Amino acid sequence: MPNFSTTSGTKLLVVGTEFSVAKNADFNSAAPRTTTGYVAVRLDLTAVVAGDIVQIRIYHGIAGGTLTAEDVATASPGTIWRAQVGLLDGNWDITVKQTAGTGRTIGFSVVVDTNDVNSATAGAAAVTSIQTGLALAATAVSSADLTPTRAAKLDQLDAAVTTRAPAADTSELITLVDALPDAGLIAAAVWDAIAEGTEAFGDTVRLIAARLFGGGTVSDGDGHYTFKSRDGSKTRLDLQRSGTTVTVVTRDGT
Repeated sequence: MPNFSTTSGTKLLVVGTEFSVAKNADFNSAAPRTTTGYVAVRLDLTAVVAGDIVQIRIYHGIAGGTLTAEDVATASPGTIWRAQVGLLDGNWDITVKQTAGTGRTIGFSVVVDTNDVNSATAGAAAVTSIQTGLALAATAVSSADLTPTRAAKLDQLDAAVTTRAPAADTSELITLVDALPDAGLIAAAVWDAIAEGTEAFGDTVRLIAARLFGGGTVSDGDGHYTFKSRDGSKTRLDLQRSGTTVTVVTRDGT
C-alpha cells in the first residue's frame, strides 16, 4: 500500500536566513532528514519579483556523513518550481534561502515516497511476510484439485503431436498437405499470369531485361532503336522515333 509523508506549508522568508522546506524549520546542518525514499519538491514562488534572489539547495550526506550542498539553483521570479529529486538516503535536506530583495512568502510541499519495498530497504518483518505469501501461493498451486479430465490434458503436454488429435482429423490434415501444388507449378502459374494488357509476367520481365541489359542499335535522331535479348539472339523491342513520337514496331517477350 502507498506510504507517503508530506511536509508542506507557507513561510515568510527572511533575507539571509536559510529555511528547510523538508523539515518546516530553519536549516540546521546537525539535524537533517534521515528517511530513505523518493523525494519530490514543489515550491510556490509566485510572490517573488525581479530583484529578489532566492536560492534552492539540496543537501546530502552519504552514509550518515556531513551534509554537502550537491545542487544549488536560483529560482526565476513568479514561478512554480518543481523537481523530482530522486532516491535519497542517509542524511539529507532541501532548503530555500533568499539572499537579496524584500522577504517574500512562499508555499512549499515536500513528498517522500517510501513505498519501494525490497530486501535492501524493507524491514525483516516485511521480507518475511513476502516470503510467506509466495510459499502459500506455491502450495495452493501444487495442491489444486485436478479432475481426471484436466489431468489427462496435462499428460498430453509431453505426448507426440500425432497423439493429441483423433486419428480421423490427423488423416484429413495429411491429405490436405499432400494435395498442395508443387512449388514449381505455383511459380509457372505466376510466370504465365497476365501482368498488363496481353503481356504475361514472364514476357514483361524479359522485355525489361532487354531494355536494361541487352544489346541493340540506336539512331542519331529519327529512326529505329532496337533492344535484344541478353544473348543477342532475338530482337525484343524495335522502336521507331519520328520527332517527338515513338512507335512500337516489335514487342516480343516470348
